[in-house]
Amino acid sequence: PLSVTDIQSVLELPQPVVSKHLAYLQKSGLVERCRSGKRVFYSAPTNQPPEVALLIDHLRRCGSGMATLRQDAEVLGRTKVASFRGSTGSQRSRDQHDETHIHNVEYNSQPASGLVGSDGFID
Repeated sequence: PLSVTDIQSVLELPQPVVSKHLAYLQKSGLVERCRSGKRVFYSAPTNQPPEVALLIDHLRRCGSGMATLRQDAEVLGRTKVASFRGSTGSQRSRDQHDETHIHNVEYNSQPASGLVGSDGFID
């Protein structure tokens, strides 16, 4: 799941614009919303109609080699690391998390591939 802040940092759009369009996607069943405290997270729906699952799979396969998606994945990785470092917890715990997970974020373009086609629905 990605927070509105995560998506906003990748798309470089104002939070209200991102939230508005995520609400449209949620109403249409293309994303699920989950609240954790003051933050809201969005992800692909767990029970997708076959057509939606096919579309998402196609976008992932088509977009996996695109430079833009690789750049988006890098921005997302930096955002998540910066967010984690700013949260509470010991420095040792943060360092251990970085060592364990930063390599996965750098090489995994799957989260960003869900953003493919966003140009068509953003003002």
